[in-house]
Amino acid sequence: MYVTHMKAGDSVKHKIKPKYGIGKIISLYVSQGTAMVKFENLEEATYHVLSTLEKHESRWPTTR
Repeated sequence: MYVTHMKAGDSVKHKIKPKYGIGKIISLYVSQGTAMVKFENLEEATYHVLSTLEKHESRWPTTR
């Protein structure tokens, strides 16, 4: 099983392809080690391996 500190709704960056910009996790499939992410510089949401993503810490945290 893959351990992650990410969850749906988190903002992420792609470690290998920074040109994608900042993305938002739409769906997380921890047992498969993948996430569906909508990146700001891509038209469609795409699947990514969790190890290629890192959480994006915004400067101004949002309250929930």
